[in-house]
Amino acid sequence: MNKYKLIIFDLDGTLTSLRLSPVHDAPFMLLPNVAKKLAELAAEQITLAIATNQAAGTFRNRPYTQLIVEERLNDLMKYFPMIPRDLMRVGRPGTDHWKPRPALLLDLLRDTRNEAENALFVGDSGTDQKAAQNAGVHFAWAWDFFHWPEGSKNTTIDWGKRGQDIWRKP
Repeated sequence: MNKYKLIIFDLDGTLTSLRLSPVHDAPFMLLPNVAKKLAELAAEQITLAIATNQAAGTFRNRPYTQLIVEERLNDLMKYFPMIPRDLMRVGRPGTDHWKPRPALLLDLLRDTRNEAENALFVGDSGTDQKAAQNAGVHFAWAWDFFHWPEGSKNTTIDWGKRGQDIWRKP
């Protein structure tokens, strides 16, 4: 039995292989053990949510609007039907709703009526870890939470190059 009532996930690098951009060069891919673990958590009736920084602007010299971000989140529903769309939150740069600031996580706590001690944030970056700390929620590295066979994220590669593995053994 899981001790958490709410588990919040970062998106890119935690649940999926890339940013939400529809023009990103890398293929979309669910990361190892994600689908199985989310199904198990949903079966335990744990509330699941997403908190991601996805800035509008220019990405790889192409326009990337907030509308595109929202449309891509809607598309994710087919991969994550156990996460309510209203619990998929996108940070906005230059606001309190941009990790590592805690507002995204605090809003999810409030909207799900959970206390920080009953919540876990799963992420793949120091920004995610700091956001959890700032919100007073527990934190877990994605590779530990999902028990990835290849270990931690390889931060030295260009995610846009096709065919490259973004994971490495620790």
